[in-house]
Amino acid sequence: MCADMGPSKCTNVILRYYTVQMPLIISIYSFINSVTLEMVRKRAEHNEGEIRTLEELALHQERITRIENLDKWCRELKILLLQNNLIPKIGK
Repeated sequence: MCADMGPSKCTNVILRYYTVQMPLIISIYSFINSVTLEMVRKRAEHNEGEIRTLEELALHQERITRIENLDKWCRELKILLLQNNLIPKIGK
């Protein structure tokens, strides 16, 4: 792309690309998305919306960064599936 341009124009194109693209990447990862009660209820449709007795919960691709309150909401939970989320650390 830069072969037919001069060095200053090539640098300008590259800088423009980074200034446009970088804020988008930063904004995707700069939020905190915890598991919400609504998320759990939505996934508990097969259990008639009853979350206390829920034994299995799948929260795939929800951009979750924190797992909180599941021990209080779903006391019978045995299997928790969290593929493709943004959880940086599990445990203390």
